[in-house]
Amino acid sequence: HTYSSKDGAMKRGKGDGTIATDTFAWAIAAIGPETLAAQGMDPDGIMAFAEEQCRITTSFARPNGEVVEVTGFDFAKARNAPRGGVMSTEWTAQMAMAFKIMSDYHADREDARKSEEYRKKAEFYLGELDKLVIASPSPSGQGAGCLPYATVANADTGHGWRTPAGSSTGSVAGTAYTVFAKKGYNPLALE
Repeated sequence: HTYSSKDGAMKRGKGDGTIATDTFAWAIAAIGPETLAAQGMDPDGIMAFAEEQCRITTSFARPNGEVVEVTGFDFAKARNAPRGGVMSTEWTAQMAMAFKIMSDYHADREDARKSEEYRKKAEFYLGELDKLVIASPSPSGQGAGCLPYATVANADTGHGWRTPAGSSTGSVAGTAYTVFAKKGYNPLALE
């Protein structure tokens, strides 16, 4: 009920037409491209739709005032977000992991070109996440490197909640998913 074979879109759920970027990444990571394909779903189409519709390029102001341009994934369809592009570190890292999974999927099918294409995309988005590393001022963070939750504080995600209000607050979710993706650990794999 959530997948559109016409364009590769995946909705949040039955009767819910909202596009949420994590549904694309989770479909690949939790269900797997092999199972999706066996069920008549196109994992390449799912990834292409996510990248075409949810990828954004935006600016991020670091706590020290430095501004960097970053490319990653918004919480929702970027063209439908009147607030402008907001990059989610968690959902960008989840997409990087999905690109790694797709790289392995195509390597197993001896399609070296597609495998390399997906591997390069995973590396690109992980490099973009590296641009967002901040030092959290919290006593528990002790100034160590972490990622913010998003590139914009207190922004509407389009899903009924807002990003945290602090611009120098570290995100466990964004930081953990980035570490998972860098290490090639899929926390949604049922092995």
